[in-house]
Amino acid sequence: MASGIATARWDILRAALRGKKQGFHSEASIHRFEGWKLLSKARITFDASKDVRGQLVPSDCKNEDYLCWVLAEQCIRDDQGNLYFTISPEGIAYVQNTSFREDLARQGILTKVDPKQNRLYVRWSYCSYTGIEYNFENGISLRIRERKSQKRVTLQELASHNLNDGVDNTGQTCVWDSECTLAHCLLNKDSGLRKSLKALSQLSSCHRVLEIGSGMAGLAAMALAKIYPVGAIISDGHPSSVLNNKVNIQMNRFEGVVHCKRLLWSTDIQEHVEEFDLVLCSDCTHFQEHHADLSVTLGSVLKIGGRAILCQPPRTNSLSRFLQLCDALEGVWNWEEVIDEDLNKKHMESSADPHYSPNLHRAKLILLTKLRSLTPHDRRLAVEVHKNMHC
Repeated sequence: MASGIATARWDILRAALRGKKQGFHSEASIHRFEGWKLLSKARITFDASKDVRGQLVPSDCKNEDYLCWVLAEQCIRDDQGNLYFTISPEGIAYVQNTSFREDLARQGILTKVDPKQNRLYVRWSYCSYTGIEYNFENGISLRIRERKSQKRVTLQELASHNLNDGVDNTGQTCVWDSECTLAHCLLNKDSGLRKSLKALSQLSSCHRVLEIGSGMAGLAAMALAKIYPVGAIISDGHPSSVLNNKVNIQMNRFEGVVHCKRLLWSTDIQEHVEEFDLVLCSDCTHFQEHHADLSVTLGSVLKIGGRAILCQPPRTNSLSRFLQLCDALEGVWNWEEVIDEDLNKKHMESSADPHYSPNLHRAKLILLTKLRSLTPHDRRLAVEVHKNMHC
């Protein structure tokens, strides 16, 4: 089983990072269907003569790609609040934090060192990210720093799960469709999710929201924060996701409202015990090896009566097995599938397309309600049930 998972992960990440299309052969496939788009998006452009978050962009700089990169990159701050990137009078982005020098040089990004001013100069063309704006039907928009398609794949990226406590790199390749679908359903006042979960309209500053397994975007949590005064945390197990979401928070001016942190799923998790009213979770049952950790993490961080929203394609038996595991923890969960007309309409429109697979592309909305606290027995039972499922 472990060997098969490792092989699948290797193939998936290599294909995704190199921008290659994948077939439908694996339940863990990340093959994407271009027709399943509920949000429009565009690369960020802006007036080069205006200030961007207080950093003057030279008026003679007309390259939109360069400006997109500047907008995304200059927001990164260190623990002391210093900008890593800013703009020099010559129109070159430079790095103020010298701890990045070795890493930049290794990646071939470093182009000039000014020892007198202790600045490291880099070119936009070497940056692997760009700025993207996602637009919702109600006029709301969110800005995200996204990864560009790459022709080269490093061993470090492919072996990410060995370097980051078992957390793979799939969340770093792009913003996945389930994340966009969940964000759309949360903000669309006519969605089946909004109708089924009327408590959404009552969210206030007293309520706590957590997004887990966010990947590089955290769109769902930020979408909620756009319209409700909630305290939200975006979390992922991969350090690069946490860094990227710090950038996204600053790009959308959510400092002090939305926070991000690294959170590893575990059957022994002790963090944020019964702290959250709502947990958001998109395409997180992807690898079945993590099902026990995911179910216990959800059960640990939610308050009694709290809800978890899962947005997830079936992926053969991946979703159904996760729900079976939830059922095995007797009295902990009640769950229901939410029917959404927009998702049904997308399914009907896409059914005749040979590139469309409902198994991989049709997102389902699952609403989990926590009925009681987890016990040590529940944690052990989750591990045992999961093990028996995969023997």
